[in-house]
Amino acid sequence: MTDWFKIFSDKDAAIGEVISSSHVGFQVQSYRYEYAYTPEYGSILVTNCDTHLTIGVVVGTKIEPAPGLPSVPVPLKATRSEIRQKYPDLEGRFIDVYDAVTIGYYVSGRFYQSRPRRKPLIHDLVYIPGSEFIEEFHFSSGSSMDYLPILVSAVSVDELKVFLEIYLNYLIDKLGEEKRYLLFEAFSSAAAKYFGDDVVDLLLEIGEKVFLGVE
Repeated sequence: MTDWFKIFSDKDAAIGEVISSSHVGFQVQSYRYEYAYTPEYGSILVTNCDTHLTIGVVVGTKIEPAPGLPSVPVPLKATRSEIRQKYPDLEGRFIDVYDAVTIGYYVSGRFYQSRPRRKPLIHDLVYIPGSEFIEEFHFSSGSSMDYLPILVSAVSVDELKVFLEIYLNYLIDKLGEEKRYLLFEAFSSAAAKYFGDDVVDLLLEIGEKVFLGVE
């Protein structure tokens, strides 16, 4: 059995830390702001809460000047590589923030697709998990996406379709084509289990487009 607490205790592997949290979710400030070191919109994050691992999905992100700096950056008219060479301390001038909704947790060797009873604390370390962790979260006890109602409620109606398409494609990218139909079954089952007919129709339309290629 993989020791997930050991993996998510390496501070050098953390991409950031919690700067605010609630029973619903948490906000993360990344240490660096380049793509290679930050999570994507619609991707999964793991926070080490000492007694458990909190699992969240990025539902919002923004970058802005650090406190004390002008609210509107001065235009540099340069490529990213040129900026990195000329301003090696540039990352310290900005705050890169990610909002995540909590969809599950890991404790005592088991995964749960619901909210834990305790929220993350400020400065808890945050990580981007690999495919094995994401697969176990979804398939360690059969195929399940019972967190779907939490995810749907975290996004506005106008954003829901776009967000779910991004998130479901992210899962396929991480878990591989061989898990495509298992994910579709889990998604469809959760939609039918937790939602009324109108919402189910919308979710199945999204699922069939992403998983089955139905336009």
